[in-house]
Amino acid sequence: MIRRHNKIIAMETKATMFRSSEAELSAFLAAWEELILPKEEWTHAAHIAVAACYTWERTPAEALPLLRERIRAFNVATGGQNTADAGYHETLTCFWAEVVGSFVLSQKPGERLAAVNAAVARFGAARDLPKSFYTHDVVRNATARREWVPPERPAELAQFLRGLAAGDP
Repeated sequence: MIRRHNKIIAMETKATMFRSSEAELSAFLAAWEELILPKEEWTHAAHIAVAACYTWERTPAEALPLLRERIRAFNVATGGQNTADAGYHETLTCFWAEVVGSFVLSQKPGERLAAVNAAVARFGAARDLPKSFYTHDVVRNATARREWVPPERPAELAQFLRGLAAGDP
């Protein structure tokens, strides 16, 4: 039990400081973009870090086509497939691009590394956040995997995004 507890603490610590330098962050991003990042390093926290990097330089709408293309390519390069049951998920990619983009916006004019680490600290362990805005299992929904499905609680999501953009915790 204590060992498991220590492992959980270590995972939280790792999520809090995704990378310790801009050079490390750039190397991680380059490895992912060049499709050589080890598959086991493509965690939820890594997804958040990439979304934060991409929305640091662009709006979520501008980042989304790049995220789509590169996530699909990474999945295939690491032996995965993008099917109705596995791989790329359109609704989750759109959701997280908007959430992380709103959060990153609140971090400016700080450094990219600080914004990425803050985003990973805030959302790196929050895989279930979409459940706050969707009443169905969006993760396993084939339609949501294929195309954008808006949340059933759009007012709550809009309020959440406004709070992130305003810098509310």
